[in-house]
Amino acid sequence: MLKTSRPSNRIKSNPHSPQAVRSLAPLVNQPASYQAFGLKPGDNMYLPPEQRVTIW
Repeated sequence: MLKTSRPSNRIKSNPHSPQAVRSLAPLVNQPASYQAFGLKPGDNMYLPPEQRVTIW
């Protein structure tokens, strides 16, 4: 667990994304995840379509 004074320094100095971002961000931005896991509004991992990242 990170201390509250350390996260911003760690983000600036560590080339890796924080664990929560590495594991959840790819899932919540993939339409297939919503179908596979039955995610819907109100679920913790649900992200509205207008907030999802689309690259292609």
